[in-house]
Amino acid sequence: MPFDLETWKARMPAQLRGWRKRMQKAKAESAYAFLAAATLWPVVQAAREGDWSALTVLGEVVSGAERHVLIERLPQWQDETEAAREIAAIMGGDQGPELRVELDAVLGAVRTLELAQRGLRQTTRAWFAEALRRDGVSLDASQTMQANLRGSGAIAQGTGSLAVGQGGIAITGNVYTGPPIQDPEVALAIYRRVLMESCRHLTLRGLDMAESDVSDAPRRLDLHQIYVDLLTATQVPVRRRGQRRRKRPAGLLEEGAETRPLRALEAVVQERQVVLLGEPGSGKSTFLTYVAFCLAAHGIAPEQQWHEHLPGWPEREAHVVPLTVVLRDFARWLPEAIPADAPRHLWSFLTERLETQNLAFAADPLHDCLERGDAILFLDGLDEILTPKQRGAVRDATVAFIQRYPHCRVVVTCRTLSYQDPAWQLKGVPSHTLAPFHTRQIEQFIAAWYNELARQGSMSSEAVDASAQHLQMIVRRPDLRSMASNPLLLTVIALVHTHRGRLPEARALLYEETVDILLWRWEQIKVSGEELSRLRRLLTDAGRTDVDLKRALWRLAFEAHERGGTDDAAAADIGELEVRKRLAGLHPETSWDWASQVIEVMKQRAGLLMERIPDVYAFPHRTFQEYLAGAYLATQGNFAAQAAQLGAGGAFWREVILLGVGRLVHVNGEIDKPSAVLEELCPVEPLGNEAEARQASLAGEVLLEMGPHRLEEGRRGRSLGERVRQQLVRLLQAGYLSAVERVRAGDTLARLGDLRFRADAWHLPDEPLLGFVEIPAGPFWMGSSERDEEVGDDERPQHEVTLSRYWIARYPVTVAQFQAFVAATGYAWGDQDREQGPPTHPVVWVTWHDALAYCQWLGEVLGADDAAPEPLRTLLRDGGWHVTLPSEVQWEKAARGAADQRRYPWGERFEAERVNSVDAGVGRTSAVGCFPQGASPYGCLDMAGNVWEWARSLRGEAWQKSAFGYPYDAADGREDRQAPDEVLRVLRGGAFVNDSPRVRCAFRGWSYARVADHSLGFRVVLSALP
Repeated sequence: MPFDLETWKARMPAQLRGWRKRMQKAKAESAYAFLAAATLWPVVQAAREGDWSALTVLGEVVSGAERHVLIERLPQWQDETEAAREIAAIMGGDQGPELRVELDAVLGAVRTLELAQRGLRQTTRAWFAEALRRDGVSLDASQTMQANLRGSGAIAQGTGSLAVGQGGIAITGNVYTGPPIQDPEVALAIYRRVLMESCRHLTLRGLDMAESDVSDAPRRLDLHQIYVDLLTATQVPVRRRGQRRRKRPAGLLEEGAETRPLRALEAVVQERQVVLLGEPGSGKSTFLTYVAFCLAAHGIAPEQQWHEHLPGWPEREAHVVPLTVVLRDFARWLPEAIPADAPRHLWSFLTERLETQNLAFAADPLHDCLERGDAILFLDGLDEILTPKQRGAVRDATVAFIQRYPHCRVVVTCRTLSYQDPAWQLKGVPSHTLAPFHTRQIEQFIAAWYNELARQGSMSSEAVDASAQHLQMIVRRPDLRSMASNPLLLTVIALVHTHRGRLPEARALLYEETVDILLWRWEQIKVSGEELSRLRRLLTDAGRTDVDLKRALWRLAFEAHERGGTDDAAAADIGELEVRKRLAGLHPETSWDWASQVIEVMKQRAGLLMERIPDVYAFPHRTFQEYLAGAYLATQGNFAAQAAQLGAGGAFWREVILLGVGRLVHVNGEIDKPSAVLEELCPVEPLGNEAEARQASLAGEVLLEMGPHRLEEGRRGRSLGERVRQQLVRLLQAGYLSAVERVRAGDTLARLGDLRFRADAWHLPDEPLLGFVEIPAGPFWMGSSERDEEVGDDERPQHEVTLSRYWIARYPVTVAQFQAFVAATGYAWGDQDREQGPPTHPVVWVTWHDALAYCQWLGEVLGADDAAPEPLRTLLRDGGWHVTLPSEVQWEKAARGAADQRRYPWGERFEAERVNSVDAGVGRTSAVGCFPQGASPYGCLDMAGNVWEWARSLRGEAWQKSAFGYPYDAADGREDRQAPDEVLRVLRGGAFVNDSPRVRCAFRGWSYARVADHSLGFRVVLSALP
């Protein structure tokens, strides 16, 4: 751990052990001077070992002095004795008063006199008091020195904090208050130290486990103690220890070679420039903060191997210097008339910020790092740049920066939905989407959370295990499990559980309770009996209540969010003048002085409204702003009409509307207002354009936020819920919206109950033939043209094949369909504990044998059911037909059709919006049918992308070359269902992890029969073939 004030304090007991004997041996005359030398010696040792942060800490502690005598002399000292003699000499000269101020600050900060006296025998304590008196120091010096420290304008605050000069914010590492530094290495060390302090703790101020009064020492949760590694939706092959990397075709899924999610850190390591996408609260900003902290800490104290907290980080880049930019700050800094010299904009912003932090001396060394490629730039919150003009300027500045410093790493974060707009996108920069927490990550976070509370002394070690296990059990509730998968909501859950010992049912209730905790928690622990807290006393004096204050905050949040959604918007920060004006309106005399007192109390003792920089406020996280804005919006008489209008515009108001609905339902117990929102968002008329489709998608999420069962309690009843579901079906079938938005709508429909499927018919499609599509007899073209340079030899020659009639499933087999089979038969599915998608996603983690077992069961139940449609029932009963896996020739004809030789089911050219491939940016499976524009000529969906599909055909034992080439011959053994598992089976269609060549109609993948994978499913065929 780099040297900090806590490290210094921890070393002092050992440093002062036997100090009087050492003083006598050195023949020192001044006890004060010798103790000062002994106190400073850990700083000297740390600096000599290359830990320059020690000088930074010293500079912060003595920051109130006009000159810095100690910092000038300290590097020259050879030992403790020489230091004591020089200190005594200086104190007797002209610089004595200045040095005395510095030494009082140092000895007071680490409690030297108290520790020195404690180590003496009772008989020598009188001597100690007299020796100090001769030096002009009282034994009550711990209080005296603290007073001197305050009087000089600097006070040390809290665990790992720095001293704060008047007007400085060094406790959060924002401002350096020491002297300018000429040495580039020391300058970089100081910069790293300041950055490290700003990144050390969780940024949600309300998570401090003590009062947040700036005159006290709050215990704050260390981020690196509770951070949980984030995963992305991108999948990569698992490599076993000792397994050699070998080149092989991408069509092979090897037995035992499963895939795993790519870690967010791996994505950053693999790409010099990368965009990390995620839902609100998915951990984007926290990830950047954590990486910046670890890199800064390693740069200060490399011997402590801080980069090992970043598994897989290149050893050769452990020294890189992090630069962090909140993009809304950068956008606000840009002038109205934006100059054309785009490459300089970000660097100019950084240098100006360094000046405001008193770190201008670090600018040149930092720029040298950029030139060498020894820096990493973190750009946080691209989605928070809300005016088109600023958005374009920020995007262009980022691209220009990357081009100007091509060897530097750059990481940009943005919300997923916002990044679907081409105006946001950084062309040529790869992107990865953060995945929700899975069960193991949730449990890991909860355990780390409570362990950190115990480490900070906020909870007894005996209570840790019980509390953690209780919360881990609670979050398994179905209604909480999806919330707990969001890192921010999980943090909120942990916070509420810590203080309440229980959890509410809905996320709106979670936010409401968290708002109360952040507003009142710190006040409540200061009062007892009938005494009112300062904040409540101020409200009482003005004739106001808690609700009045919250309503004022609701409006502030709404207006801040509203400014962000207009073309003239600044960033969603709130100026102090605006806060004072809104709060003054609560006072009967519109008192601005009263408003200022409320602001001061909230700054010091509440965590809901935070001063980000002087005179600029913000809420702890954007989702809190959205919750409070939603609370305000929900109070408006025209809430339903406003919600419909705002919801048609895109993702910006979505969370505000949903959280406003959630508050109405779960806090106020209202149903009629949310039902009116559904009426406005989802009229009876069919969808006609993108805006109406976006409203329908939002309506589905509103219904989920309400809870579909509650809709029956309102006046509009069940028919309104059915209408929402119908509109979502129409949305999917018409192919409205972007791929990511459409997939989200498909997930919503799955959770509400998808009308496209029949629960009373094994969850098969609600169609006359239960989703079976007839493929007529006749010829078609199989394989790929000799002219196609992207294809392999196993797809050639292209040739004509004639097939008999058969039926194939419109969709891949879904999760619900396969689970119906498992439930009905008790089938021992080896991967049933694997996490699956929603009910209408394709089932994955199925082997070739699992797929055939489902086929056999489905054939039996359809043949035995008198209600099964014709001709399926007759063919299965009397015609000798079977439900089975398609042969690859049957699969390819269903995908390509008989009319031409198209490369893709829809035509000749690849189009990303038609298929759930890697280019669509979905990064996971999607509900079947979300890509209707990718339908085959026969109306089969998801033939390209989404999941690989098992065929019953064989490839052979060698993956390098198929034993069964073209022309296709069904009689050559390739359709032998009794072949041993060592023989590879064919896969078709590609998956969401694949690029365009692998989702072609003719591409032939392969795998072993007992392999199961996150991207591997199947569809069924009704065929006369055995």
